[in-house]
Amino acid sequence: MRILLIIGGALLGLGVGMGSLGLFAAAVGAFLGFVLAELLAARQRIDALEREIRALRPPPPPPPPRTAAGGPPPPKAPAL
Repeated sequence: MRILLIIGGALLGLGVGMGSLGLFAAAVGAFLGFVLAELLAARQRIDALEREIRALRPPPPPPPPRTAAGGPPPPKAPAL
């Protein structure tokens, strides 16, 4: 994938550059393709790390029980 983006950037730069600037434009295009490939690779690594962290987190606690009226449960009487 990275190589394809670098080659594509070089070809695009070569197509844009005219005359003596063609080789320089191809180099700039290849560099921009490389930068884009690295950004995409970094994004994929970050997404994978986020999935791993999400898998390691404990599940959230269950919600407290509700009464028929929908309010909070009544307080419990203290034990004697």
